[in-house]
Amino acid sequence: MGACTLYRHFPNRDAPAAVLEGEVAALRDRADQLTETLSPAEVLGAFLREMVDHRYSQRGLARTLFAASETAGGALSGVGQVLDDVVTEMLSRGAERGHLRDDVPAGAVMLALHGIAVAAVHSEERQEADGVVALMIDGLRRS
Repeated sequence: MGACTLYRHFPNRDAPAAVLEGEVAALRDRADQLTETLSPAEVLGAFLREMVDHRYSQRGLARTLFAASETAGGALSGVGQVLDDVVTEMLSRGAERGHLRDDVPAGAVMLALHGIAVAAVHSEERQEADGVVALMIDGLRRS
């Protein structure tokens, strides 16, 4: 998608960043809600599944925002850091409580999640993604 096609869908060049920032803020808030009621491993699993759900339900928007991030330079890079920070906090909390390993960085989890989400979107097999997220969570549990 070229810049002309992208900006035909948004009123100005800042709008894609605003949309993405709003979506990320909602995901961050959801992580806080999950933390109140679930164990660290359950929080991480639920959060990752919700991120896949979000990515899957917003397939077209995700492609548009990806194109926006390429044309906007670093303007959208901060939103990825927000999600990295959320996952880092979940992993740290889980490690402190002895539920999760402490040797896997958030970047590795986010990279795996990205691969899961992309594969689910391209294959149209959303349910399969939950199984892969479960495998990842099992691999992050402390033995």
